[in-house]
Amino acid sequence: MLIKLTNALPTLRGQPLLLNTDKIVSVYSGKITREPQDDDNVTYIDTVTFIHIPPHGTWEVTESLEEVLALIKC
Repeated sequence: MLIKLTNALPTLRGQPLLLNTDKIVSVYSGKITREPQDDDNVTYIDTVTFIHIPPHGTWEVTESLEEVLALIKC
């Protein structure tokens, strides 16, 4: 089943992302330090949900862990 989530990667933030739930290996939430973008020179901490899908790797989404798990259980 495909689920629609929101990309959290700074360069693609807000873009829709479709992931195949049959391929998900793990889902967890955490904080990640973001490097300064453009000229703002500000490092910030972002809370995201990480979804590991081999062989690609890990996707970062804006939805909470609970929201992702609810979509997977449907």
